Amino acid sequence: MAQMRLFSIVLVVALVLCAEYNMNVAVGRVELPVSQADGMCCREHYEFGRCLPGHDDHRCNEFCSSKCRGGFCKLSGKKHHCHCYC
Repeated sequence: MAQMRLFSIVLVVALVLCAEYNMNVAVGRVELPVSQADGMCCREHYEFGRCLPGHDDHRCNEFCSSKCRGGFCKLSGKKHHCHCYC
């Protein structure tokens, strides 16, 4: 009986916390993470072409900003490639 009561209390608390989080998302107080489903974020983009650190960082950042948090020129192997942030 005590286990059922404890489970019920934990379940109610979890539901209240989820409802509060969803309300914060709805009013814009919490940002949802950028979707990585499109495959643009969190990886290098070889199709971007050359990417020299300090010279092409702004181009890479603009390229990635449409769907990710931005980007930078990252060393991958022996060459630099545009990498979009997660």
